[in-house]
Amino acid sequence: MEEEKELAERYNRYGAMLYRLCFVMLCSRQDAEDAVQETFFAYLRHRPEFTDAEHEKAGFLRVATNKCHDLRRTPFWRRRADWN
Repeated sequence: MEEEKELAERYNRYGAMLYRLCFVMLCSRQDAEDAVQETFFAYLRHRPEFTDAEHEKAGFLRVATNKCHDLRRTPFWRRRADWN
C-alpha cells in the first residue's frame, strides 16, 4: 500500500512534465505514453535514492529521455520514420 501511494505521488508530481518531454521527442501520443510508463517501471525496478527534490526531478527527466532514445532506436520506429 505504501509503495502504491509513493508511486502515485511521484506520478502526480512528474507525470505531466515527463509526458510533455516525451511527446516533444517522439511526436506521438502513444509513444510518449509508453515512454512515461517505462520510466515509472524503471523507477519501481531500481528504487533509486535521491538526495533532494531537484535530484529526483533530474533523475526522472534523464530516464524519460533515455526511454525516448530507446524507442527511437527500434526497427519499427526507423521504418515509421522512413514513411514520413
